[in-house]
Amino acid sequence: MGSEKNVCGRIIIEFDQNSLVLGVFARILHEMNAGFTMPATDGVVATIKPIETGIETAISDWDAAHRIKLSEGTRKNYRAYLTGVKIACGWSSLADIRTEPVLAYMASMVESKQWSNATHNCALSALQSFSRWLKRTKRLRHDFMEDAECLRNDGDDGSRAATSDELRRLIGWAVSRERASKKATAPAALSYLLMATTGMRVGTLGMLRWKHFQEENGVPFLRWLPDINKSGHRRECAINSELWAVLQAHREKMREFSRETPVVRRKLSERHTETLDLPTNPDDPEAVVFPVLSPRSTFKKDRDRALIPAEDRRARVFSPHSCRKWTETTLQTTGCPQGIIDFLMLHTAHVRAQYTDTPLCVQFQHVERLPKLWPGNYLEIDTKNPERKPLDDVGNIRYSDSRESTPTESDNRLGRSAPLPSSVDSRHVRDGFEASGLLDCLQRLGDGTVESARSIPKRPFRDSSRVALVTLLRSVASLLEAEGDGQEEPSR
Repeated sequence: MGSEKNVCGRIIIEFDQNSLVLGVFARILHEMNAGFTMPATDGVVATIKPIETGIETAISDWDAAHRIKLSEGTRKNYRAYLTGVKIACGWSSLADIRTEPVLAYMASMVESKQWSNATHNCALSALQSFSRWLKRTKRLRHDFMEDAECLRNDGDDGSRAATSDELRRLIGWAVSRERASKKATAPAALSYLLMATTGMRVGTLGMLRWKHFQEENGVPFLRWLPDINKSGHRRECAINSELWAVLQAHREKMREFSRETPVVRRKLSERHTETLDLPTNPDDPEAVVFPVLSPRSTFKKDRDRALIPAEDRRARVFSPHSCRKWTETTLQTTGCPQGIIDFLMLHTAHVRAQYTDTPLCVQFQHVERLPKLWPGNYLEIDTKNPERKPLDDVGNIRYSDSRESTPTESDNRLGRSAPLPSSVDSRHVRDGFEASGLLDCLQRLGDGTVESARSIPKRPFRDSSRVALVTLLRSVASLLEAEGDGQEEPSR
């Protein structure tokens, strides 16, 4: 009707932003409609969507097929690598997949310093998983990444293994901080003990439920299920009596906590996207062990306040993964067979992991040899053996060994590590006792005699914040005693 335009409705066309042809088509449409105003009241009469390409469908199907085997975070990272390769190599269908462009792209990323060797190997793992799945599902005739090889490590050692003394200071400081806090805080000290004695990764803490901790014939153990084990396997790994006793004390606290807060709403971990309503009553097997999680910054603050160096001379950092490295290092130095270590650490790369099924009682014997870490458990007086303690398995002074008694739920030592009453009088009495004990120790060390060094009590303080000071005093006393006995210990 002349130059007048009648608008009946709108047609929405969706296109892939990476498609060159559709991008040009969109620009042409934009120029054709220049100066044309679409009334806001007009309805949508049609929608044109692009047909999913074969490669996009294949990546989505691969992701769905690996929901159990791979964790959500791993699948998310792998999808990012696959999408990047798809865009860089111009894949639009499975027929476009070629090995040479993929290898050339990965090599260019390493040469341009955009990827480290470790990142290259991680991307290679994603591509190999995708390639094997395509061949297994008969979508491709061959494994296009079968002959690809990993690059050598580029010198990054990652986190260093913690020492027993560092873990004691870290846990001791966390315990003191949690006791002094007037508000409910996340039990960071227990999480550090869990990571150290079980080799657990920090991302697993938030997913732990009380059904995962059980006891059979007097042996406590951690039942790894596919929902918390990224390998997807089921395993039962023994835990030592120290961790079990602290867990029981934590269970009682959670019963009190659940009366006021029966449900918490949070994500299971940082990598999960869904927010869930989680029960807190430990009598419910599905209740979470840690209703409140500590942020990552808490570990760094506790590390710095415990006077633990952030890096060593080889620039290796002290991180939560240092606790896991301490577990395997200490198990090796205590003589635990490598097959049992791989089983306890949930390693699956070696074939022996498929054939190792160690009874819980045997596992318990090995994990019970781990040095004690909780305040009040490693400064006990050994009346049967008054001689000087030898060095432990990682080079620290050994305060207790597997032959010494271990705390139980009703042990008095566990009671001493529990929070003290908030009475002002009790606090003054305790502080006065510890102050006098400190002065007494310093006076005896000032005499410089063997008798005065031997007379220093092994546990003059109760507060775990003074554990490091007591350790220093005992070390000085041992040096004086060794000097008096005519022994040389240059290592100390």
